[in-house]
Amino acid sequence: MRRIFKWIIPLAIVGAIGWVAWKWYGAKGISGDAFSLIPADAIYCIATNHPVKMWKEVSESNTWQHLQKNSYFASLTSAAEDLTGLVKGNDLLVNLVGSTTLIASAHMTAPKKYDFLFLLDLQNASGIKFLNQYLTSFAASGYAVSKQKYKEENIIILYNTKNKSIVYLSMPGSYLIASYSKNLLTKALDLQGTDHKSSKELFFAADDEPEKTDKLKLYINYSMLPQFMACYSDGKNEYVNKLAQSLRTSNMNFTIEEEMIRAKGETFINDTIESYVKTLASSGKGASEFLEVAPQRTAFFLSMGFSSFGEFFKNFENNLQRDVTEYASYKASMKQVESYLNISIQENVINWIGDEVAVLEMQSAGEGLDNETAVLLKADNIEKALSNMSRIEKMVRRKTPVKFKTMEYKGHSIRYLGVKNLFKIVLGKFFARYDKPYYTVISNFVVFSTHPQVLESMIDDYLEKRTLARDDDFLSFRNEFENESAAFIYISTPVLFNSMKTLADVPTRASMVSNKDFIVCFRHAGFQLVPDKEGFKTLFVEKFVEPVSVQIASNPTVQGSVGQDSAAAESEADKIVEEVKAAPSNVDPMELPYIYVKNVNAKFYEAFFADSTTHFKVGLKGGFKDGSFKEYHSNGKVKMTGQFKKDKRDGTWRLYDETGKQIMRRNYAEGKVTKEKVKD
Repeated sequence: MRRIFKWIIPLAIVGAIGWVAWKWYGAKGISGDAFSLIPADAIYCIATNHPVKMWKEVSESNTWQHLQKNSYFASLTSAAEDLTGLVKGNDLLVNLVGSTTLIASAHMTAPKKYDFLFLLDLQNASGIKFLNQYLTSFAASGYAVSKQKYKEENIIILYNTKNKSIVYLSMPGSYLIASYSKNLLTKALDLQGTDHKSSKELFFAADDEPEKTDKLKLYINYSMLPQFMACYSDGKNEYVNKLAQSLRTSNMNFTIEEEMIRAKGETFINDTIESYVKTLASSGKGASEFLEVAPQRTAFFLSMGFSSFGEFFKNFENNLQRDVTEYASYKASMKQVESYLNISIQENVINWIGDEVAVLEMQSAGEGLDNETAVLLKADNIEKALSNMSRIEKMVRRKTPVKFKTMEYKGHSIRYLGVKNLFKIVLGKFFARYDKPYYTVISNFVVFSTHPQVLESMIDDYLEKRTLARDDDFLSFRNEFENESAAFIYISTPVLFNSMKTLADVPTRASMVSNKDFIVCFRHAGFQLVPDKEGFKTLFVEKFVEPVSVQIASNPTVQGSVGQDSAAAESEADKIVEEVKAAPSNVDPMELPYIYVKNVNAKFYEAFFADSTTHFKVGLKGGFKDGSFKEYHSNGKVKMTGQFKKDKRDGTWRLYDETGKQIMRRNYAEGKVTKEKVKD
């Protein structure tokens, strides 16, 4: 799920370039014929007009120069900077090319490596023959020129004597093609007069009126997505592979106003594959009411909306029937669950789910620990939902001894649903990881998580009104989208940054860490799919904030100044956090350290200081605190002792100073202080 995020980063870069570019050019339309020499294995294509004039102005702009000071951005755009050297000081080239279509396409050239092909459509330019002669004799400062023959075409080789890079150019017919890869250039030349499939057939089979577009346009080929993602991560990603099989192409127009990067267009599904995406496309759309429950520390969410969940489930089953083997396995699993528990999936689960399902990944409520995840199911009738969930839970207890008992937390009951494969049956393989979850009710949502403490932290946020529906900055961003959709993906980059690092390969991770200030400046990103025609109306919006001041993801209450040296910024941010932690406050002297238990079956949980000595140890039962607790000072002396009962403090608790002297004693009953004594 969260791996989906990584392919949005290249789109963010494209969006940033589009932001700058939009200020300098006006296009007259992109011709589909210009794609006839772009090989069909393009990962994505970016098309625009007035390219030379635009690029000359963009590369000399203050905005571009500012972005170039960031090493991460500069490394991504180094190839484009080389092209600047060909344009500057060559007004004749500018005049000859004039206003025409430029296509930049990305292609895999080796495992974990891709390069670019640039194509100029010169059909409106005069003096094409002269331009060919001009390029052959071209002699700009710092370049050496030579020429090779490839079949019937000339290849002009421009060697940069400064950085040793080579640009290959050719002019077949009325097109000028350039690339840093000779193989890419020859692949394009091979498309002349052949029956080989080109990007024109790939992208414009779904693009109704390509020649009427007058904006910067992005085309995405999903079949190449797994290979492209492998450039930034290790191993295969099942979700990326599924997405690549389910979708064909997207085409989106970019528009930029102030700090918002917007892209609107169409995404087309693969009709030959029975997929989850296809199910969503045929199940209507719904609103996003779960924002009333989702915490403001949400790093990522995927929400799905339908006309009704019953309709979605019917379409889900119909699509599965196309794969006889998979459908037989699915029905066998459903029958096994229903027979074993004497329940009906339709009556006891499907019929109470409303028009909305959401998956959340949240920053830990503790001090930068592992992110928390949850699934939210909107109920048509919350009483009906609770009644049916209680019946399922009762049947589970009859069949299997369940140690976990219902826990009460701030007026909310936290229960355990020990049913294997239930989520997989109801929502598909994507939700299989939420086997045997804990659950509670918040507002009109039944909220599930594999850990009870996640539910506790969500209840805290809801009661204290720290939800996305009460976050003005988020709501302003949310207003960029339609109210109802089939799927809506949201990313808070500053909060998700640490998770992104763990998904990247080593070189990418190193670049991300050293350039965190630049990456998190793409503050909000959203991607929405609304059912329409053959697929989806697609909206992508990103809020860009210059790297001057950023939020520190591990401590949302702290602001830090970020300069152009990101390492220095990280150091300064850490210093600020330490100062805030050390500042005097009215905290409870017997405040507990944050306790997050990953293994709900563990008998105890132990945390350690940096030197590997014990920080604290607590007894557990069913994932909750239950039993003795002992905390230590960093010098090894006991700091605090006591007992937990059903996740709440109980009995006598004692606090000691660093010499071992007792300084406070309290009595607790069901988590509340009943008596306190401070010793001199």
